[in-house]
Amino acid sequence: FFRNVQVRWMPIRGTNNLTFALERPGAGRDPATDDIEDLLSGRNIRERYPYPDLSASYKYDADWGYLRAGAKLRQIEWEDDTPNVADDLSGDVTGWGINLSANFKFGPNDSVLKVLVVHGEAIENYMNDAGGDIGIKTSGGFGEAEAIPVTGTVLFYDLYWSKRWSSTIGFSTVDKDLPSGTAPNALEKGRYALTNLQYHPTPALMVGAEVQYGRRENFDDGYDYDAVKVQFSARYNFSFGLGG
Repeated sequence: FFRNVQVRWMPIRGTNNLTFALERPGAGRDPATDDIEDLLSGRNIRERYPYPDLSASYKYDADWGYLRAGAKLRQIEWEDDTPNVADDLSGDVTGWGINLSANFKFGPNDSVLKVLVVHGEAIENYMNDAGGDIGIKTSGGFGEAEAIPVTGTVLFYDLYWSKRWSSTIGFSTVDKDLPSGTAPNALEKGRYALTNLQYHPTPALMVGAEVQYGRRENFDDGYDYDAVKVQFSARYNFSFGLGG
């Protein structure tokens, strides 16, 4: 229903910009325990988004990099249209989030340190691999749902050794505070890290090797898993045109 709309305002001082945006809403639910899923499977519950998601961000640019602060506000509702039931599972939550990020240029050849921290509730729809925005509690009845708190971090360093050699090293995390009715095998914590070495014999060609590490921790089934991956890659950029 809502189209993406963005209204941008940039003050006279060119190193600053302030952005407001109205965005198409959407959300998901984390899986629940088997008994709750059995109950929900027989109900006619429809999701509703009465308003577009609202976001705002402020960015300050400087010779040494930039600082950015952002915020998100959203409304998520659901209606229980199941006939002839005594309990009504309808409800709503308000999602919100704060995002702080920065780039700092330091080290050889304008190498860049990238930092990001985000925290909020019911904003997983805007994150990769974070799961659902809504979870279900077992206390007080099966129909009680709540916004899931989430915290994410990113820390990466792009190191330019020379004109032909570069590396990236860093890690990211995601941590969710899941409610009691969440399925035991749902993702609660994730960890990711990598480092690489890339060679650029020409501006158009890159070859390199990379080591990646990932970790998954589930909510309540005792499962966690560590994985290590080594990959080799090459990239060549080219372009051509047809016609006069």
